[in-house]
Amino acid sequence: MARRIRDDILEGIKAEQEKSQEPPEQKLTFKQFAEKWEQVKTTNVKPSTMSRYKNVITRLFNPQFGEKLLAEIKTQELVEFFAGRRKEVGAPKTAINEIALMKMMFHEAKKWGYLTSNPAAELERPRNRDHEIKILTPAELSLLVANTEDHYRTAFRTAIMTGIRAGELWALQWPDFQPATRQLFVRRTVWNGEFQAPKTKNAKRAIDLTNEMVHELKVWKLRCPPNPHNLLFPSPEGSITQHDNMMKRVFIPALQRAGLRQVSFHSLRHSNASIRIRKGQNLKYLSKQMGHSSVAFTLDVYGHLFTDDQEFLQEQAGLLAGALPAQTGTTTKRHSSKSSSKSKKGVTANSATP
Repeated sequence: MARRIRDDILEGIKAEQEKSQEPPEQKLTFKQFAEKWEQVKTTNVKPSTMSRYKNVITRLFNPQFGEKLLAEIKTQELVEFFAGRRKEVGAPKTAINEIALMKMMFHEAKKWGYLTSNPAAELERPRNRDHEIKILTPAELSLLVANTEDHYRTAFRTAIMTGIRAGELWALQWPDFQPATRQLFVRRTVWNGEFQAPKTKNAKRAIDLTNEMVHELKVWKLRCPPNPHNLLFPSPEGSITQHDNMMKRVFIPALQRAGLRQVSFHSLRHSNASIRIRKGQNLKYLSKQMGHSSVAFTLDVYGHLFTDDQEFLQEQAGLLAGALPAQTGTTTKRHSSKSSSKSKKGVTANSATP
């Protein structure tokens, strides 16, 4: 259905272009193109992602480029705009996401026939050297949990011990908890009070639990407020937990009571990855548990966390011990010149069988 709607929109765009006497790039403004682009993308992009796209376009792109003709926007303008944004926001990841969106829009403007060349093609994404990942130590995580109000304490511990994303956490339902196999199944996420498919195909996964976490969830099930969606972690009133409200009323106050610096809820996920890495978990297993799209992505995000501590590295090298049987000490004797001369007449006793 969504594909048919998208195709209909694209057919309409093509028909408009064929009716026009002028090449389409001569008269379409950036804002007009953005509206058409949003129409198409809405049919095949998650609502939460589309909401972020629209926010960036409305708040940043349209004020700068909205009234300009699409064909008149030059690469240098884009380079200068994003250089200014990089200085303004400071965070490389924000600039990376904004550039990626602009590149996508111009790529499709050319693909759909609105442009003959793509001015955003040569835009370079800044390298994320700052590794804007805030991590809490195990001691700090314990402080946070100890200072969390009772209703959300098990939810926070689950986030810490699994590395689950916030939207996935609040969308968990009791059938997703399987104590027999000690697993939590991520089958959906929630955004703005609505359930939707997980972020990627790899985000739909089974997360392994410790025995302690299984026991704690069993205990919590006896106290969990009844709710129409059968959620593991509903609000105290039994509705879907609204993440922004929870942050203001529960998470940030807990940080303050614990005397900790302010971090995002996503830092619990980063902290989980940090603990897994420090414990030497297999990288492929770690990536699968986190629900990443690939091991390469895991390395890109967390590669800087892999330790250079010499003692730890030596422990890792020690894992090779016993991989091969020890050498017995038998050596091959060199033939004397005498035996060598004899070998000309026939195979000697010391010769190896070919």
